[in-house]
Order: sequence, then structure tokens, then C-alpha cells
Amino acid sequence: MHQTWQGLPVYHKYVFPDNNDMNAPIRVLWSRRGLENLEVDYFFTFEAKEETLQLKDFSQIATVVANKYNEILNEADYIVTDAILYQAVLQGQKKTDYFTVPAWLIYITEKTDESEYTLTMLVDAVSGEELIS
Repeated sequence: MHQTWQGLPVYHKYVFPDNNDMNAPIRVLWSRRGLENLEVDYFFTFEAKEETLQLKDFSQIATVVANKYNEILNEADYIVTDAILYQAVLQGQKKTDYFTVPAWLIYITEKTDESEYTLTMLVDAVSGEELIS
């Protein structure tokens, strides 16, 4: 089971947002015999706040991504293949403190003559800055 908050899927650096149920924060194995296994990792409880956030225009987010990958000095081509808006869960100053920010998870394909890799970049949708977690 994957979490959502305020209509957006939740992203945490240890819960990678793909369609693979093995990466979900709640995993259940059920058979004819009933519940055989239950695992809960990085499942969050959220508290709503009365604040409105202004998201950056996506063209500004695209500029952040382009600036980063245009500075790389190699022969590879970098192609953005997808961008999904998430609620990113980030750690606060204490190990037990977490907060969320809307963030764009950008999927980039790095292509060379010999290989092709998928990279990801997380960009804060409010500040427009890259998030490194």
C-alpha cells in the first residue's frame, strides 16, 4: 500500500515511488491460510496546517533541471522522460522530526553510445531548489 497526502503520492528516500509493491511502506502477504506476513516501514501520520503554498511555474523547475545537466562535461545526452508531483517527506533537525514539501520527482535518461541509465532528481516545487536527501 502506498501513501497519499493532500491528493499527492508520498515520496521518501527509502520508499521509492514505483509500481512495485515490494517498495511500498506497507506490505502484506495473504494466502488461503490467512495473514502470513505484515511489514510496515516508513509509514507516516500527517497533520494538516492552515497554509497555502504557491508552487513555482513548471518552466522554472525545468530550468533548474536543465542547468544541472547542461553543466556536465561528457558526451552523454540527458532526456527528461517524466515528472511527477509528490509530497516529499524530509527529515527535520531531529532524527524523529519529519515534514513534507511538494516536490517534483524528475526522471532523466542518460544516453551514451554504450549505455543508457535512468537518473532521478527531486526539486522543491515551492522554492525551485534541488532537494538532496
